Amino acid sequence: MKPAVTVAVALAVVVVGLSRPQAQSARGVERSMAEFSGNKQRYGLADPARELQVREIFTDSTGATHVRFRQVYRGLGVFGAQAVAHVALNGTVDVTNNLRGGLNVNTTPDVDAQTARGVAVGAIAPFREYEIRKTELWVLPAGPHTAIDRLVWLVEVMVEGDAAAPAIWEYFIDAMTGDVVFFYDGLAKASAVGVGRTMYLGDRSIATELSSGLYLLRDPTRGGGNSTCDRNNKTKGACATFSRPTNIFGDGRRENSDRATAGADAHHGLQVTWDFFATTFGRAGVNSLGSLLYNRVHYGTSVADAFWDPACSCISFGDGNAETYPFVSVDIVAHEFSHGILSSGDLLGFDGGESAGLNESTADIFGAAVEAYLNSPDDLPDYWIGEKIHRVNWSGATFTPVLALRYMDDPARDGRSPACWSKALSNLTEYHYRAGPNNHMFYLLAQGGVSACNGLAVSGIGIQKATNIWYTAVTQFMGHYTDYRGARKAALRAAENIYGAQSPEYLAVGSAYSAINVLPDSFTYVWKASDSTLLTEDRWAAVATNPSSETFVKDSVFGWVLKVSGGSLVFSDPLLRARSLTVEIRAGIRFPRRSKNPGKVGQFALVAGNTLGWFDLLPKEVVLVSSRVAGDVRLSIDPSTALHTYRMIIGADGRTALYMDGNDVAVAEVAADGPFDDNSIRITGEDWYISHIAWKESAAFNFSQLPSP
Repeated sequence: MKPAVTVAVALAVVVVGLSRPQAQSARGVERSMAEFSGNKQRYGLADPARELQVREIFTDSTGATHVRFRQVYRGLGVFGAQAVAHVALNGTVDVTNNLRGGLNVNTTPDVDAQTARGVAVGAIAPFREYEIRKTELWVLPAGPHTAIDRLVWLVEVMVEGDAAAPAIWEYFIDAMTGDVVFFYDGLAKASAVGVGRTMYLGDRSIATELSSGLYLLRDPTRGGGNSTCDRNNKTKGACATFSRPTNIFGDGRRENSDRATAGADAHHGLQVTWDFFATTFGRAGVNSLGSLLYNRVHYGTSVADAFWDPACSCISFGDGNAETYPFVSVDIVAHEFSHGILSSGDLLGFDGGESAGLNESTADIFGAAVEAYLNSPDDLPDYWIGEKIHRVNWSGATFTPVLALRYMDDPARDGRSPACWSKALSNLTEYHYRAGPNNHMFYLLAQGGVSACNGLAVSGIGIQKATNIWYTAVTQFMGHYTDYRGARKAALRAAENIYGAQSPEYLAVGSAYSAINVLPDSFTYVWKASDSTLLTEDRWAAVATNPSSETFVKDSVFGWVLKVSGGSLVFSDPLLRARSLTVEIRAGIRFPRRSKNPGKVGQFALVAGNTLGWFDLLPKEVVLVSSRVAGDVRLSIDPSTALHTYRMIIGADGRTALYMDGNDVAVAEVAADGPFDDNSIRITGEDWYISHIAWKESAAFNFSQLPSP
């Protein structure tokens, strides 16, 4: 390897003879490498010239150049490790960093490749045909799949003729022990389990090629010859490009009476999708280089599926089954094409939990966007995926949509996909179901509407703007393992870059993600008892978080105000969640007051309606003393529980609850002449009716930190 300075000089010489776009790309690489070389410690690199390889270069509408690098270690790829350098026109460099620094891995395997292949095939136990496509050494860094850095064999096995659906299994075998570290199915599919799929678009204008007196389904104007071939209902063997003596393909029927009909649909879909990405984003094909692609229709027998195969840069389409027509609708073609884009950039890996769902959502988003781009009366734009392929939607030539593969406007309509994000999302075994929340987000962002999760109303910005934001977010600011929270950040950054900070588009992105319960990392929530839209009689509001910081500030209206940032926000009240992009805790109002309780560590005041109550804070209990309430509420804290680990909620519905570490340890009804004595709560005195009080405390909150009045 030449020294870095030699490479820089060579680039400088080459730039002179390059076109402007080429020169801009070369300068982008040079500036990027200068950033990494000048900040090696920050990125955990010893020799950036040896450890970084350029994977993709593109220029956006602002003139900025974006260079995506993959990380290598002693000549081996580091799985999932990459960085994107964003080089502005003025030469400044900003980096989206997903590199793995400080690696120290022995790159000499104890287990040979043949043994690793045997382990992978033995684990898969294919029923019939399989093909080992590659066996490569990789470095698998500590992360979601391993607690330590490992040298692994990556064994890729294609299973096509099995009793189950086709799969491309990626097995990671420890190169020292021979153990299976992890595995996943890397085959991008358009199917949902148990659902049939097909489509028919009718007569379309398609690009063909005349050769030796025959017209071929080959497009010489895109990809250098994108083509469509007949798989002849097999999964192996030759795939002959469709040819005709006349320039007419198909017979306009959905029942495969002419095998070229499905070919014409797929060919047209590939053509439209290619044009969409070219005209909208200046992207030539899945890899931005205009490389050739092809379609394989009539794949297998009764296959209700379609999938992108990175090994052949091709899309395979099944003929459907008793419930579906062939899987060649334009939204399905665009969906699979989009998987190719993500595969080319090593983005949103299927081995990740939420990233796999975002991968499928991205494909659905562009499926809907291409359908809108086509804007055909034969397939009206909508936010349903694969609705044309279902036989039940057709009565002769009349199409009435009642069933689809997925519903972006209402993901839960399929009975499997959630509309709302939760921590349990990654537990869903089917990748498409994990796409549900992000699909709902995109629908709300594009069209506007009311959240199915928390009632938040979102103002739509139109599908074109929403698609521009999402494409920029994915290609510039997401990586292999981006999750939903990372997607929110990426989309906001994209919206800011395109439309400006605090623009309507930027705010709409934040609202759309809040609408699916993906909230910002930092927040301020204004709590006022007079605000009836925040707290209702039948809903509680609570905060359980590990904030990065807490500060008290003086407020002219509320007195001392606690402001929290960082951590995660949890509400049981959807209206509370839907207030705004930010949440400000103003439940902490500090007042000076004499107390009968010696040894108190502080005081705390809460306001609800016209009622004002003061709390004395003792080392093991909280005592409420109020001149306006003839009684007291004494909440005893378990001595083993620190003061800052619990929260109290008192509500007008007549129930009081004390929570410790998220567990309900005491519940009692507020009533006259108590007492309630269960070693946790004792309530005596007159009836205490308060419209609503919510005292919320984070895990790092300690009342002894209250400032002096």
